[in-house]
Amino acid sequence: MRRFSGILLAFLYALHAGAADQPDALLQEISQQLAKQTHLQVDFIQTKEMAALKKPLVMKGALLYSKADGVIWQLNSPYRVRYEFNGQSVVETNAAGERRERRAEDTPAIAQISNIFKAILSADHALLAQHFTIGATGSIRQWEMHLTPKSAYLRKAMTEIVMTGNQSVDGVKIYEANGDHTDIRFLTPHVADQ
Repeated sequence: MRRFSGILLAFLYALHAGAADQPDALLQEISQQLAKQTHLQVDFIQTKEMAALKKPLVMKGALLYSKADGVIWQLNSPYRVRYEFNGQSVVETNAAGERRERRAEDTPAIAQISNIFKAILSADHALLAQHFTIGATGSIRQWEMHLTPKSAYLRKAMTEIVMTGNQSVDGVKIYEANGDHTDIRFLTPHVADQ
């Protein structure tokens, strides 16, 4: 769960990017566009390449986001597991329907992850700028964003996150410090604006 939380945390940092220490016009445009999303439903294909595996691990699932209710990260293949982040807890439900809840007050890391999810998915620019050096290239119609971790803690887990998008985020690549990397491609998002 700790490894998954680290990767998921990095992924969610990347979902909604904010302004860097010195705001850039493109970063501001992207942030404003993503901040308008109050609901997001998207299927994804996640490919993880690891030195320890001969073939990439391919996972499929869905991401549901509601600004008011939180995040659901549902893996459907090759196994089923569901994570619900609501700001107060993280609930993990396995394929057999067994639920395990971690309350924010019992586990400070859970509280931090839940708060970061809320901040990221509501486009909290200040939080991203605290943790990443952020740069963007392209135009609002087709952009690429690079997030480089500032803290030694995050740099132990990853070297860079690269996001691509247009009206919404199309994909996220997470480059891990150990040389492994994850490529998440979003398929036909259903977005609701304010």
